[in-house]
Amino acid sequence: MFSIGDRVSGNKAGDRMSIVPDLGLECRATILLQSTTPRSLPWRASWVILVNDTIPDRLLTVVRKLCMLLSFPPETRTLIDNVRWETYVALAEDRRGNVPRITYDRGLMELMSPKKEHEKVKTLLGRLVAAFAEVKEIDIESVASTTFRRQDLDRGFEADESFYITHAETIRAQDEIDLAVDPPPELVIEVEITASAIRKLELFAKLGVTEVWRHDGEQLRVFGLVGEIYQEVFESVALPGFPLPAAQEIVRKRNTVGEIVLVKAFRESIQGS
Repeated sequence: MFSIGDRVSGNKAGDRMSIVPDLGLECRATILLQSTTPRSLPWRASWVILVNDTIPDRLLTVVRKLCMLLSFPPETRTLIDNVRWETYVALAEDRRGNVPRITYDRGLMELMSPKKEHEKVKTLLGRLVAAFAEVKEIDIESVASTTFRRQDLDRGFEADESFYITHAETIRAQDEIDLAVDPPPELVIEVEITASAIRKLELFAKLGVTEVWRHDGEQLRVFGLVGEIYQEVFESVALPGFPLPAAQEIVRKRNTVGEIVLVKAFRESIQGS
């Protein structure tokens, strides 16, 4: 057994460690250091935490303390099971400072701490969407990482980037979005350098998101909602005419060419098309 503050060693695939934090809150964590990630990192950490969730502020403290025990790669993901809806909402609304993005799926809650590489990809893709909309004079409303949730479906998420297009004018005047009465965003952008433990596409489909763009740090893929499931598509329906291959090439150059130069080149290419 380890307690908070202990030095934990053995960051290799297959290692297992149990941690019981001395925080006045019963908590058992099993760390599974799994195989390589899509970015060929040497290992990935997946935390599965079973917790008495009656004290939301202490639950978030537990998560923060646990994350201090190991050095994680970009896109650290902490998975907490047996979390009630009320606790999820409290955590989502009461966060302060540098806090993770939360995905919730019927009692399973994933907290994802994005790092530079993740944020770089999502920001650049978001800027390309905005540039395309500007040049083509398409009305969009960016709602970025807004928290979307539906209690009746027991699900909620915070995308890396999200946009309203058809319903842009309607959503623009609203301070808050309630998926119980408001439509979901038509376009969601997700960067997943490491795989989520939650089936995100299934969650997005249940909430009615029309189109999802996913980037794994190497490749951009687009999925359109057909009925109740997503199918991979090679042209955007949410933004007809958006040059996906050009966007892929722009993002590929993100570490060698400045962001302003890349966005300017993208805008000039679509202005001439």
